[in-house]
Amino acid sequence: MTPRRGLTIAEIVNTAAAIADREGLKELSIGAVAKDLNIKPPSLYNHVRGLDELHDLLALNGCQTLYENLQQATEGYSKDEAVRRLSHAYIDFAKTHPGLYEAGSRSAADENVTLKEAQYKVVEVVLGVFYAYGIQEDHSIHLVRMFRSMLHGFVTLDASQGFGLPHDLRETQEIMIETFLQGIKGR
Repeated sequence: MTPRRGLTIAEIVNTAAAIADREGLKELSIGAVAKDLNIKPPSLYNHVRGLDELHDLLALNGCQTLYENLQQATEGYSKDEAVRRLSHAYIDFAKTHPGLYEAGSRSAADENVTLKEAQYKVVEVVLGVFYAYGIQEDHSIHLVRMFRSMLHGFVTLDASQGFGLPHDLRETQEIMIETFLQGIKGR
């Protein structure tokens, strides 16, 4: 059986991303993607081996998209303004593409070299911003972990409506970023 003429991996991944963003990553299935593509589920197996491969492709797409967004946001900026722009781009991506963000946030299996490389490219963008402060590589790795934890925690709590107090969330976001910047300078 040959693949449907005109159906591409990119179309499948984009459809999967739309489902994951709209309904949540847990709702992603071969059947849901096939339905949105108006094909029978077995036809998808001509393109992907199964749901695990689809999740891997989605994770790769998420990392590549996040990388591009972070690159664009920080291009031509350094130090504090680059950190601010990096933070906003990260949060905006997670809010705009919650399913894609979740897919790309998981750890890559050791054998999935392509996904590991894509994930590391995201890390390299952040490292590049921290290197502009003259921070040593070992310490920069710790900063990347702290930075990601801070932003991931923020977007995860926001997505689950975990911020119940009646204060402006955008203001909280700005205070969080500025506090992080003060911490970088204080070391």
